[in-house]
Amino acid sequence: MNPLALFLFILAGAGVMCFVTDPYFWLLHRETGDEVKKIFTYYTLPQIVIGITTCILAVIIQVLFPISL
Repeated sequence: MNPLALFLFILAGAGVMCFVTDPYFWLLHRETGDEVKKIFTYYTLPQIVIGITTCILAVIIQVLFPISL
């Protein structure tokens, strides 16, 4: 596996896993006073989009530049 693709897969997985189990999610909720729906819209959804985009990029890199170790 291409090391760059592996790094991007790990990065994408870490970026997608942020929701109500993320302490920072609740810190934002408490400190800003915003509703959970608003924090989900402006904090969680962009991270999910970035994670999915990063995963797609990793797949493209792995397909175009496969490296056997």
